[in-house]
Amino acid sequence: MKVARVQQTGLAAGYQDTGRPGWRRFGVPTGGFMDGHSASLANKLLDNTHNETVLEFALHGAEIEFLQDTWIALAGACSSQLLKAGSARLVHAGESLSLSPAPAGIWTYLAIPGGWQAQTWFGSTSTHSRSCIGDRIQNGDILKSCTNRLAPFESSVVTRLPTNDHTIDLAPPPDGFPILPGPQYSSFPSRAQEALTHQKWQISSQSDRAGYRLQGHPLDLADEITSEPVLPGSFQVPGNGQPIITMPDGPTVGGYPKIAYMEHRTLWRLAQCQPGSQVEFRWEK
Repeated sequence: MKVARVQQTGLAAGYQDTGRPGWRRFGVPTGGFMDGHSASLANKLLDNTHNETVLEFALHGAEIEFLQDTWIALAGACSSQLLKAGSARLVHAGESLSLSPAPAGIWTYLAIPGGWQAQTWFGSTSTHSRSCIGDRIQNGDILKSCTNRLAPFESSVVTRLPTNDHTIDLAPPPDGFPILPGPQYSSFPSRAQEALTHQKWQISSQSDRAGYRLQGHPLDLADEITSEPVLPGSFQVPGNGQPIITMPDGPTVGGYPKIAYMEHRTLWRLAQCQPGSQVEFRWEK
């Protein structure tokens, strides 16, 4: 069923679900939600399963016009005049949702009952633009639903949602992001091990779904290594000494030494740090 038309994609837009686990050995990144907490909340607000396909938007500027009456849920960084992030409501044909600038966060998720319709590649609908896997979203595209059900399953949702506060804290943790030693941690000089957690790093504007680049005082380098598997959350240190944190769409193998690793339970929050923001890290005990 045709549900909406894309008036503006904003900086970037794509379909996302939980991704493609199990394909990394073939060079296919896992992909999936940049912020799984917010995406799951958007689905939960409509009684969807956590893996239903949602629309993921980067920063503000996206505008969606609805062609049918439908329930929608919004979660993540941005709000709109129709509804704030962390809430759901019934919208009518002809209404439009425009994402406003957010004080914190990058990624915003829009859900409908039953999920958005998109092609499945390697068991997932997630868009991976670099490899041309998954459907891309462009201005003028007509968006469809996976079902004719455009209202939540449980009638209680209609009365429950407007009164509850479902906000998620997207700000960096005040005591720093917890990290663990990476595979080549012991190969780095002690000065580098200390410098990683004893300074503030700035998120580079060159960051994207593949990797977040940090800018700060360069780290002393470790010895070169042979290319090996790279997991999301890995802190790779290239020749300029400025770490690159591998994100969901990042490479599956790499030849840069990895000084640290950030677990999936924390990586989503780092993903919401806007370019130019400052972050700190601490070694987890």
